[in-house]
Amino acid sequence: MAEPESEGTPADATVPGRSGWQIALSTVGLLALVGIVAFVWGQRPKETRLEQVLGSELTLGDLPFGLTLLEVETLKDGRRVAVLGLADDVPPLDELGSMPSSGGRGGGPGGGGGDWRRRRFGGGGGMMGSFNPDSPWIRLPAGETGQPPWQVALVRYPASSAEGVLSEQFARIQFQDLSQISERGGESAIDTGHLLWNGYRLPWVRTRHFRKEDGKAVFHDSIRVNLTRGRQAIVLYARWRPGQKGDSEVLQEVVRAVRLLPTES
Repeated sequence: MAEPESEGTPADATVPGRSGWQIALSTVGLLALVGIVAFVWGQRPKETRLEQVLGSELTLGDLPFGLTLLEVETLKDGRRVAVLGLADDVPPLDELGSMPSSGGRGGGPGGGGGDWRRRRFGGGGGMMGSFNPDSPWIRLPAGETGQPPWQVALVRYPASSAEGVLSEQFARIQFQDLSQISERGGESAIDTGHLLWNGYRLPWVRTRHFRKEDGKAVFHDSIRVNLTRGRQAIVLYARWRPGQKGDSEVLQEVVRAVRLLPTES
């Protein structure tokens, strides 16, 4: 179950200055996961304020699970990124293996409700190929439940790419037969649903990422949540430690920390 909330980083707090390498070491895994590979390869982003990510209607309240604001940056392609995590427990550089992507080899981004083998979320195609009983991925356990995410990113997409990104990540959904994923690793959407937030139903998608570590099959989960309001295209990405099941109910505690600002009358 979700842990009690602890005081996190308020929206107006400053992030301590660090060198480019320190930034990369603390955020490389999550940024690679959401496809921001330019950051990983040494691009120095432009420092940004949190409100430039959240826009005029949202703010960030107290964060649960000891999460704090690690970095807020603007990339050259216009994406604005705020990374939340544990300052003393950042993922290692090779935690994602050699497959940094959203929609990389082994399955496109997306999800579907309930049983991933049968249901689709907003379209997509059926699974292709025949079942492989020797696949190492189908033998992995379902994962430890009830754990908080390891890192979280809030990404605001520029208007020029927002429509395509949201369509790819939340509409054009296709599942991957886990037994058909390459033995080198890959990923597949597993399931989807909605989180209740301020009277809205926010769609989410859980993806499972597979890789080999010292010759052994391992996985980690990520969940993305569509926080888009009007023309402000914002997606929340969360990733869990290897072997832990991405838990949407626990993630709800993080989403609640994203708050609506009162509208002027």
